[in-house]
Amino acid sequence: MARSNDGDRNQETFPAMAASRVEGTAKDHGADLSALEAAEPEFRQEDFSDLVSLLGAKAVLLWIDELRTRLQGLISNGGKEPAVLQPVVHNIIGKAGMLGFRELAECCARLEQEMLSGRCLTSLEAVLREARRVDEALPRLKQTLRKQEGG
Repeated sequence: MARSNDGDRNQETFPAMAASRVEGTAKDHGADLSALEAAEPEFRQEDFSDLVSLLGAKAVLLWIDELRTRLQGLISNGGKEPAVLQPVVHNIIGKAGMLGFRELAECCARLEQEMLSGRCLTSLEAVLREARRVDEALPRLKQTLRKQEGG
């Protein structure tokens, strides 16, 4: 497990989180975690667990769906419509950060600052790349959470 840059919170990659969170349940449900070994987005298990404890699994499942919808909108827009892009990016910052995808949240925050200041959107490619990675990981995160909850 790696330490964050500021050393105050543990961070795990998504595969490590999935493996550690479902080690007992995965065997019980026959889950195959081998697909999680690809390059995955940075994931902070502690942030995600805190959110599940605070809101409950059902609400977090809705958050995952909402984030996925926003990410797919961002990816399909690709920065072609900046007026549409800013509110979507702003929404992603909060949801991604609370769900444990801090790298995506940080990339989006940099992009939002570039948009608000009128600078060239140099962070757009990094945001789109990370958005694609998180978008691909969210269904597995959702599946893992459902298995933990027994449903």
